Amino acid sequence: MADLVSDLLQSYEFLQARLEESVVCFTAYADKIAKKDIWFNLDTTNMKDICLEDAKEAWTPIQHLLLISSTDAPPLMSIRQTLMPYEKLLRVLGAKSVYYPTIEPPEKRSYQSLSATLGEMKNKGEMVDIVFISAIFSGRWSDNGEIILDEITSHTLFVLISSAYEEPIDWEEMTVNPEKLPQDLDANDKKLDLLINLHKGTDYWGMLALANQVEKKIVEQLRLFIRLDNAREYQEMAANSNAVVFEQACKRFCEKNEAALRGWEETVAALQSMDHDSSKTIVTSTRS
Repeated sequence: MADLVSDLLQSYEFLQARLEESVVCFTAYADKIAKKDIWFNLDTTNMKDICLEDAKEAWTPIQHLLLISSTDAPPLMSIRQTLMPYEKLLRVLGAKSVYYPTIEPPEKRSYQSLSATLGEMKNKGEMVDIVFISAIFSGRWSDNGEIILDEITSHTLFVLISSAYEEPIDWEEMTVNPEKLPQDLDANDKKLDLLINLHKGTDYWGMLALANQVEKKIVEQLRLFIRLDNAREYQEMAANSNAVVFEQACKRFCEKNEAALRGWEETVAALQSMDHDSSKTIVTSTRS
């Protein structure tokens, strides 16, 4: 296995040293090799660490490779250690790059705390419970006169109530470890879901200081949260949660990566078509 991988990497190096010739060759035989799994994309370059099972899953066509990407976007993969030295070659042969917009985090603002607001109401002689409940269940909470409590998760309610009593917030469960490679995409999505739902709750309850912190936390981790396969969905969720800065970040990400997004959509459609054709073949064979 070690000799095979070593020879393969030397072949990549040979091709990269002759970029113009490589482009001509790959273009001439594009119909035969463009969709072939000839790129060995693995997290280690230490041949002793490579097992047969990992090696089998490491082969991929160039259309499934992403350059300058913090995370995968299934079925597309960011390039791993074995292919990183050959980024120039992969780029000229058609691998897509992912670009992240430069987004300034929300400006930190000073807002009156919830406890201070309640204290102010009390000092004015207002019926605190009635006035406050009236305030938090107005505006965005109400949809045609109906208040949908299910839109706010138990996690969000816990954080909101804890914050109201000025208890510290556990940000760790909503923070991604950037050193973990490859990134756990499902775990990252869950962390982002917690943050978005929390922002929605803070927006509904008028807890603007906390809303500011939450959106700042999202934007700081943008490269680990947003991918080709989820940007549009999270743009809608951001709009629904009134996370304006995050919504704009998703929008600009989609605009900057229009070609890569189109490539991802085409790849997904092609794979779905293949699965559909395979299912039809199985059904036909069974009936026969």
